[in-house]
Amino acid sequence: MSGRRMKWLVALLVSGLFQSDAAPAQTCPESCMALLGPTVCFPVAAKDSVRVSSDGSRYNRGAFDLVQGKILAHAASASTAFASVSARDFYTVVGPSAGTPVSFIVRLYIQGTVSRKCSPHGHCGSYSLSSGILDVQSGAVVTNSLPNNIIELPLTKLAGQPFELRWTMYSEGTGSDGVNGGSASQQGEFLFAMPPGTSIQSCWGFDPSGAVPTQRTTWGAVKALYH
Repeated sequence: MSGRRMKWLVALLVSGLFQSDAAPAQTCPESCMALLGPTVCFPVAAKDSVRVSSDGSRYNRGAFDLVQGKILAHAASASTAFASVSARDFYTVVGPSAGTPVSFIVRLYIQGTVSRKCSPHGHCGSYSLSSGILDVQSGAVVTNSLPNNIIELPLTKLAGQPFELRWTMYSEGTGSDGVNGGSASQQGEFLFAMPPGTSIQSCWGFDPSGAVPTQRTTWGAVKALYH
């Protein structure tokens, strides 16, 4: 075999190996945001976006990080503004033999602030976590309340079988007189309480280290995650 032909074969094999390694095992789901406009979806594990109106009277921010398990929605305005974030991923229980039913709890820790009267109707935001249509937990934020809460979603899933989880957060800020702004801000962290011998993996690479906190996350600690 000539030297030129040998080099061509080696190049072809190497090219095939790299193409195979780069091919994803599955298509991970998109996560979406609506900030001062239509909903936009992103095929990424993490995103942090800010939108400011042309006159500077409305400021919105949305963020999610599916590797670290974090989500944020902030809206501030002298008139009306809203921020909506919906993060999704495919998760798999690992450890037991494939097909073994495993019961566990998904927790969403929510903390934030509300200033002034965040909206005329007193509804400043909402949050939820869900797996399918039937398994849903949610909560709401109202005027003069602090959105500091924990919601839990008990689930039973088969080991080795991917399932979808969706995390949503909505904040609405409205100024009381068009000059003095109102705002609502929520930041959350989602974690898994798993039985011994099991853990969680995900399509976007969720890192389950420290999945069960020893104490409730402080507001300062959560806020620092996004700065």
